[in-house]
Amino acid sequence: MSLTSSDAFLVKFSAIFGVIPYYNLQTHQLVNPKLFKLHCLLLACVSPIVSITSVYLRHCFNFNNTSRNFVILDVLYETVSVILFEVAVLSPSFWNTRHWQELFQLLQQLETKHPSKRNVFTWLLLLFGTGYLVLLFAVEFQYNLNYRYKSYSFLASYFYVYVGFVQLVVISNVSLWIRTRYRSVRTLLQNVRYSDIAEVSGIIKECTILYLKMDKIIDKVNRVFGWAMLVILIQMGVLSLDTLTFYSLYTQRSSLTTEHIVIYGGFTLLTVIWPVILILCCDAAVEESKKLLPVCYWLEQVLPRSSKEMEVLKSLENIVKSKPAKMTAAGFFDIDRSTLVSVFSATTMYYLVCIQFNKRD
Repeated sequence: MSLTSSDAFLVKFSAIFGVIPYYNLQTHQLVNPKLFKLHCLLLACVSPIVSITSVYLRHCFNFNNTSRNFVILDVLYETVSVILFEVAVLSPSFWNTRHWQELFQLLQQLETKHPSKRNVFTWLLLLFGTGYLVLLFAVEFQYNLNYRYKSYSFLASYFYVYVGFVQLVVISNVSLWIRTRYRSVRTLLQNVRYSDIAEVSGIIKECTILYLKMDKIIDKVNRVFGWAMLVILIQMGVLSLDTLTFYSLYTQRSSLTTEHIVIYGGFTLLTVIWPVILILCCDAAVEESKKLLPVCYWLEQVLPRSSKEMEVLKSLENIVKSKPAKMTAAGFFDIDRSTLVSVFSATTMYYLVCIQFNKRD
């Protein structure tokens, strides 16, 4: 992630939705923090009113024909979406402003001394997600056009999803940058064998400094994004359960149409794939950091024992062991590939519970 004009655009674009405080990459300062707080507070106050109106419009036309469990799940999903939105816009403006500024400064310090290659994946993800959501909303708007006001009742949900998506792009971008930075540290450490013995100690010390700075960056990322990542994972589980209940309800009534499959299937696919990408990006960063320790063990066999270089290497090895890289969801659990299994197993369990309730109804 090179902090250049393209990244400045991502910061400005995210600041519009309240996801990131607007930070000037040239002056290294937050821009108009009071105005940004007012902007985020306005968004946070309006969102619950819009959500209540949207849920009412979605179910007031055919409330008697809708399953009680489906209404409950829809209300639950809308509630989780509002919570995610509130966390997304209030966290950078009120709770973590100082941590955001420190994170920006740390990123710029490392990029100035050790520039990395540009990450094209997150930009492609942003363009694809934006186009996909617009297309999906157009299909749903057209399908509900016959119902008065119902076409507009899904606008808030799509807006919340898009804000979460922008936040996910930012987290993924930072996670992939962290992975790239750990990889560069590992490459620098591996090149010790090709260096002059007088330079080995300095190279290992430089790797130690870089690793400690990366540890600070991960700590800041967990602070500013921890609660958001937790709510994103909860939202993924609730929406998956919501969609499974919807399909089982309409299949029983033999009223499942192609539009239903396209709208709910496409919406669910998007909302489930994004957290999966988030988890895989976080896992990739953590797994890359774990590759440093085997390199340290390998260098132990190469460097002369009882030397200054060996002492410096042992110091780095102890730091890597005592400060392992961890991406967490607000400190409740680590985010890695096992998180996917946990979310899907919990969703399946609750879906079976909902089936039992439907049979009783």
